[in-house]
Amino acid sequence: MATIRKRGSRYNVQIRKEGYPSVTKTFTHRSVAKKWASSIEADMERHLYIEVPDQTTVGELLKRYQRQISPSHKGQQVEAVRRQNLLDTKWPELRETLAHQVVL
Repeated sequence: MATIRKRGSRYNVQIRKEGYPSVTKTFTHRSVAKKWASSIEADMERHLYIEVPDQTTVGELLKRYQRQISPSHKGQQVEAVRRQNLLDTKWPELRETLAHQVVL
């Protein structure tokens, strides 16, 4: 269950669910905080939520995807080519949080 608290001019969201570590994040708008909380809770319900540490690079995420997810896909050979093209750029050096900001 998500708890949203107003702290000064910001909103702090805390999600605690059995079987998952406590997840917290701070937002400037309550509506964005509510959307984020419902999205994370839905992922937890469907067992899709995976916490990614801030130190994780995009390259590490691509390699993890290659090991865990790609083998079950029909088009894994095409994905392998695309993944390799991404690994050949500077993207793999970016941290996950920085890449998220660049994409948004």
